[in-house]
Amino acid sequence: MSGDGFASPGSSPPDFAAMPPLEVMIQITRSKPCYYLTSVAHDRLPVFRLDLIKQIVCDAWCEARKSGEILIFAYVIMPDHSHVVTDGHREIISKRMILKVH
Repeated sequence: MSGDGFASPGSSPPDFAAMPPLEVMIQITRSKPCYYLTSVAHDRLPVFRLDLIKQIVCDAWCEARKSGEILIFAYVIMPDHSHVVTDGHREIISKRMILKVH
């Protein structure tokens, strides 16, 4: 799966019909910024080289997107790190995500 959320061959395509109409899509402003997050593997170990691991991460981001816990604009998975572009509108959820990581 590519970082733009499009499915790789053999997996399910994204459900574009589930996207909100343009008039209700979020707007990025100074008061409602988006965030570019980077997560790096310990000692830069290339843990995401295996397709199975990459698919697990993609599935987790897709599930988070569907469940409404997080709004994801884009993500990319590299061999030893990942990037996610998300909104900053969910302060409580952001704190909960940080607690889960630690």
